Amino acid sequence: MAIFRLPCATGTAASYAIGRGLGLHANPHGAIVFCISDTYVTTEAEIWSRAIRPEIGDLSTEAAREWLRLRLSEADAERVRELSSKANAGTLTADEDRELEQYLNVGRALEFLKAKARLSLRDAA
Repeated sequence: MAIFRLPCATGTAASYAIGRGLGLHANPHGAIVFCISDTYVTTEAEIWSRAIRPEIGDLSTEAAREWLRLRLSEADAERVRELSSKANAGTLTADEDRELEQYLNVGRALEFLKAKARLSLRDAA
């Protein structure tokens, strides 16, 4: 299992995704989708992208600054490092794989929020 950093179509980073032999693609909206054959499966990241709309900078300056402060706790970040290391070594259990996927889902949502915040601050300047 490999961990990849994929660019979004909108020019922001889409955080991390796990490749499991399936094709990973950024769709036109900047969300990551898993490609199975020639069909696309909607992912949680794609739904978050449509809900947050990171390509529209419509937050107040105060709200944007607060959103940019959001991050995982140090304990959670350390757990992600542990799980990622095990994933790269191929020793991740099924439960750990599900746990890592949950962290990655949160990370993707945070990146969408932060992209929107950065765009809002840029547009306000």
